[in-house]
Amino acid sequence: MRTKILYWIPVVVIMIIIFSLSMDGSTASDYKSNGIADIIINTFNLKNINPFYLNVLIRKIAHFGIYFLLGVFIINALYKTTNLSYFNIFIISIIISILYACSDELHQYFVPGRSGEIRDVMIDLAGAGLSIMIYYFYIKLFVKEKKYDRIKLKK
Repeated sequence: MRTKILYWIPVVVIMIIIFSLSMDGSTASDYKSNGIADIIINTFNLKNINPFYLNVLIRKIAHFGIYFLLGVFIINALYKTTNLSYFNIFIISIIISILYACSDELHQYFVPGRSGEIRDVMIDLAGAGLSIMIYYFYIKLFVKEKKYDRIKLKK
């Protein structure tokens, strides 16, 4: 039982990180992404790049990336701690990711200077969905265990 809980710790940690980043008001959020944009512009001498568009791109990449991690942590935790079929693990992972992305955008709606965006939910789902699909197909293609072995192992 104790080892099963360990697989869920990364899921909870990444959810806390997402929640805490979503609590940032618009000023703090802009400060972080503008700082990254400045570093990129100065490091690669991209003086012709509009910082506003780079800022938007950085934010969307951050959405995709953090939900990519969340997705892989969720499917890994389900795979390691349940005896569900691979398909059910895939579906549940997607559902958890969608629900968390929706709740995150709803939360941002109530943060001063922030807004909840359907577009961001779709970007979040793309990140989580990609990692979940990669993990799912890896299991299906490369993990050699029979269904009855999986059920016996998880009990």
